[in-house]
Amino acid sequence: MIKKLLMTIALGIITSSAIAVPAKRGQWKTLKLVDGTEVKAMLVGDEFGHIWKGEDGKAYTLKGDFYQAIDAQVTLKRARSLRQQENARRVRRMPTDAATHYTGQKKGLIILVNFQDETFQAEHTNELFTRIANEEGFSEGKFKGSMADYFKAQSRGQFELDFDIVGPVTVSHKASYYGSNDSEGYDQHPEQMVFEAVNLAKNKVTNWKQYDWDNDGEVDQVYVIYAGMGEADGGDEETIWPHAYSLSYGGETSAVTVAQNLKVDNYACGSELNGSREIDGLGTICHEFSHCLGYPDFYDIDYSGGQGMGSWDLMCAGSYNGDGYQPAGYTSYEMWMAGWLEPIELDAEDVQVQNMKSLQNGGQSYIIYNKGNKNEFLMLENRQLEGWDASLYDAGLLIVHCDYDKDAWYNNTPNDDPDHQRMVVVPADGRCQKETYMGETYFTEENDVFPLTNVTAFNKDFKTSDKIAKKAAQFFNKNTNGTNWIDSSVEDITLNANGTISFNYVAEYTSTGGNSGTTTDVPEGAVFYESFNDCAGTGANDDNWGSSVASAKFAADNDGWDAEALYGGYQCARFGSSKKSGVATSPTITLAGNTHTLTFKAAGWGNDGTTLKLSATGATVLIEPSEFTMKSSEWTTFTATISGTGDVKLVFTPAKRFFLDEVVVVDTMVQTGIETAPQATKQTSAIYNLNGQKVTNPKSGLYIINGRKVVIK
Repeated sequence: MIKKLLMTIALGIITSSAIAVPAKRGQWKTLKLVDGTEVKAMLVGDEFGHIWKGEDGKAYTLKGDFYQAIDAQVTLKRARSLRQQENARRVRRMPTDAATHYTGQKKGLIILVNFQDETFQAEHTNELFTRIANEEGFSEGKFKGSMADYFKAQSRGQFELDFDIVGPVTVSHKASYYGSNDSEGYDQHPEQMVFEAVNLAKNKVTNWKQYDWDNDGEVDQVYVIYAGMGEADGGDEETIWPHAYSLSYGGETSAVTVAQNLKVDNYACGSELNGSREIDGLGTICHEFSHCLGYPDFYDIDYSGGQGMGSWDLMCAGSYNGDGYQPAGYTSYEMWMAGWLEPIELDAEDVQVQNMKSLQNGGQSYIIYNKGNKNEFLMLENRQLEGWDASLYDAGLLIVHCDYDKDAWYNNTPNDDPDHQRMVVVPADGRCQKETYMGETYFTEENDVFPLTNVTAFNKDFKTSDKIAKKAAQFFNKNTNGTNWIDSSVEDITLNANGTISFNYVAEYTSTGGNSGTTTDVPEGAVFYESFNDCAGTGANDDNWGSSVASAKFAADNDGWDAEALYGGYQCARFGSSKKSGVATSPTITLAGNTHTLTFKAAGWGNDGTTLKLSATGATVLIEPSEFTMKSSEWTTFTATISGTGDVKLVFTPAKRFFLDEVVVVDTMVQTGIETAPQATKQTSAIYNLNGQKVTNPKSGLYIINGRKVVIK
C-alpha cells in the first residue's frame, strides 16, 4: 500500500511543480558595483530565485551595467511564493500505474534552438546530438555514455529511451529577450522560447503521438537545448537558466496543439555549452529530464541552510559529477519509485547480508521502516566508484533517510526546511562536514559512507556531533519503541575487497549505552585524549546553547577529572555553575618527550566571560600560549605547545562556567602515523582542524591533511 501511494504521488510531481537545476557549486566572479568598488561573489539559487552572494556577506544582483546590493531574503521569499503559486495552479492528472509507466521502449523528443544572435557551434550538429542522446557507449570527448545509456543503466534494462532530434530551429528574438533577469533575478521570457520552438518544430515531426506515453492527449517528454551557455553554469544574466515548466502557466504562452487531440505543455530545457564553453555534459539534461519523469529536487531549493542530498543524487549536486559528463546514478529510492527496484524490507527477523553488490552493478537495496509511521524509512544501498557513480566522492554503504510527505513532494519542497530535511544521507561519522571558501560554507560528502575505521554499526547508540547530523540519523516521527530511533541494529558493516558490502541486521537491539560502532578513536601519537563522548545530556554539540542545557551526569573517557561542578552536555562537558567555580583539572598526563602539542575545543557560557587561562600542576612545564579568548555560545579550537617532561595535570581556569571538548595531547616526536610538517605551503592539500573546519593559515598544532593527522610546527 505504501509503495503504491508513494509511487503514484512521486511520479506525478512534474504535473504540479516548478522545478529547476541548482547553480553549479563554486562559481565566483568579481562584481563591479555602482560606486566603482569591486567585490568577489558566488552564484547561489536556481531558476526561481538566484543571487550573487558576496564574500562580504551581502547579496547582489545586476542592475543595468553594475551590481547593486539587495535583500536576499526578499528574493528567496519571492521565489518560494512563485513556486507555491505555480504549484497550486498545476494540480493536474497523475499516472495511474507508475510501475509500468516507465518501462519498455519509449520515444523522446529534443528540439535544438538557435537565437537571432546566438547559434550552435558549427561542429555541434544535429547528428552529434543524436549520438549524445542515443549512441550506445558514446565516449567522444569527455562523455562516458549517452543519455539512453544512462536511463537504461538506472532502470536495469527495463526502460529504453530513443530520442528524435529536431532542428536547429531559429526563434524570433535575441537570447537576451528570453533569458534576461528582472530586478530580482528571475528569467523573464524563457517559456516563449519553448513556445516558438515547438511551433517551429510542429511540421518537422511526422508522428507526435509516439511521444504521448500514456495516451492522455499530452506529449510527455519534450526537451529543448538552446544555443550558447546557461546561467546556472557560467552564463551571464541574459542567458536562460535550465529548468522544467509548463507552457500553460507561462503567463504569455499556452499549450501548443501539435496534432489532432494532442498538445505539448510540459517541457524541460538546458544549454548547448557548459561554463568552460565546451559542449555540455549529460548532467543537466538527465536532471531536467528526470523532472519530466516525475522526480522532485532534493537540494535546498531556497538555500536556507539544509544539506540536501549533495553529490550522491542526480536531483541535487550529483548532476555536476564528473563536470557533468558522468552524473550520479539514481539512488535506490529513485529506482524504487520508477518500479525498477524492489527494496528488501528488514523487519522482525535477524538477517545476514553477504556480498551486496553496488547499485550500478545490479545490487539490491534494503529498507527499514519507522514502525510508527511507514511514510518514514531508511534505505541502505551500496555506492561504489563504478558505472555512472564513478565520479562520486567516496564508496561504501550509504544510508538514506526519507520522511515522505505528500504536500512536500507535490510542491517540490522535500528539503527546503533546514530543520526538517526529508531526503538526506545519514553521515557515518555522525557529523555533517562543512567546508568554507571565501566566506561561503558548503556541506561536503566527507565520511558519509559506512564503514569507517571506528564506525561499523548504526542503531540507537549511534553518536552524532552536530544538530544537522542528529536530525538525519533520527526519525522525525516517534517509533513504536517510544523514541525517534530505530529499534533494530545494522552491525558489522564491511566493505569487501571486491566492492561488495556485508552486514548483519539485528531485529531487536538492546542498547549498550556505549558508542555501538563509534568507539573512541584515540588520535595517533596521543599521550592523552578525552572525547567526553559518553556525556549524554544536551547542549553545545547539538547547537543548543540555552540556559538550561548541559545539566546531565558527567561521564569522561578518563578517570580523574576534578572540578567543583561538572556536568554532561551533548558529547561534551560543562564545568562550573551559577554559584560554583568552573576551574577544571585534568587527570594525570605523562609527558615523556620534550615537546607536546595540546589541542582542545572550548566555548563560553552565556555572559559568564570568555577568558580562559591554562596552567599545569606537577612537573615544571612551559605552556605557550597560556591564555585564550573563547567565544560565547560558539566552539573555538585552541592549540598550545607544552615544553617539559614528567607527570602533570592541566588546569583550565575560566571566568566562570564554560564548555570543554576534544582535549588531545600529542608527543610531537612520536612517529606513529602522525606526520610532521615543517610549515604549510601553497602546495599543501586542504588542511582541517580537529573540529572538521578548513584552515587557511594554520598555526602550530594538530591538523588533518588528506585524512591523516599531521602536526604542523
